[in-house]
Amino acid sequence: MVDLGFRYPLLLTGCNQAVSAIAGGIALGLGFVPKHNAPRLRMFITHLLPVAACSASNLYFGNVAYLSLSLAFIQILKVLTPAVTMALCVVLGLERLSLPLAGSVALITGGTGLATMLESSTSHFSWPGFLAFSLSVLLESVRVVNFQLLLGDLRLSQAELLVYLGAPTAVMLLLASGLMEQEGLMHPSSGFSLLQGHWGMFAASMILGACVNASTALAIRNTSSLTFKVFGCIKNVFVVLYGVLSGDALSSLQFAGYSLSVVGFVWYVQSKSAAQTRSSHFKKAQ
Repeated sequence: MVDLGFRYPLLLTGCNQAVSAIAGGIALGLGFVPKHNAPRLRMFITHLLPVAACSASNLYFGNVAYLSLSLAFIQILKVLTPAVTMALCVVLGLERLSLPLAGSVALITGGTGLATMLESSTSHFSWPGFLAFSLSVLLESVRVVNFQLLLGDLRLSQAELLVYLGAPTAVMLLLASGLMEQEGLMHPSSGFSLLQGHWGMFAASMILGACVNASTALAIRNTSSLTFKVFGCIKNVFVVLYGVLSGDALSSLQFAGYSLSVVGFVWYVQSKSAAQTRSSHFKKAQ
C-alpha cells in the first residue's frame, strides 16, 4: 500500500478489523461455530476494551514503522516479541521460567539486538520508526497474552473474539483516522481516489487481515501466546528473504544476528517438546 502512495494506516487497519468483525458475525449467525453468552458490560469494559485499545495502538504504530524502516529490518525486530511475551507470561503465571526457556529466548533477543545495533549505524535507519515499532512489539505482546487469557477465562470462540474485539478496535481506528487522516484522505491524488482505483487490492488486504486475525486466535487456543510468537520467527525467515530479493540491504553481520535468533528458535522448540514429553510421562505415572 505504501508503494501506491496510500499512507493512511489508521483507515486501512480499521477497515481490516471491521471486516474481521463482520466475518465473525456471519460465522456465528450461520451456526458455523457455537455461540456462548455475550460478555457482561463490566467484563467488556475491564477486559475486552483494553485489549481492543492495545490492538488498535499496535496496528497503528506497526504501520507507522513500515513508512520509515525497511521490510527486512522490521522482520528482524519482530523477533524481539517472544522475549517480551515470555516476560509477561512468566509474570502472569502462564509460563514457568526455566534455563532452556530463558536461554533460547535470550538467543532470539541477542541476535535481534545485534542486527538492530548494526542497522542503527546505517543511513536509512529511522529512530522514530524504530521507537514506533518497539512500542508496537510491546503492545503486540500484551495483546496475544490477553488473547490467551480471554480464550481460557471467557471461553470465547475464535469468531466471538473477532466480533467482540474486532468491532471496538475498528471503531477506535476509524475514529482516529477521521481525526488524523481526514485531510490526506480527501486529497484528489491520494486517499479515497486510490481506494477507488485499486479497490481489488484493498479488498484483498481486508480479507487477508480477517484470515490472519482468525488464525491467530486459533493458534493461541491450541498452543500458547508465547509459542505462537516464537513460531512466527520461522515465517520471518521467508519474509526477510523476500525483502532482500526485493532490494532491501542486509549485511553479512545482520544475517549472522538473525541466524543466531533462529538458533534460539530451534532450541525453544526442542525444550518445549522435551517439557511436554516429561509432563506426559509424569501424568501417566500418576
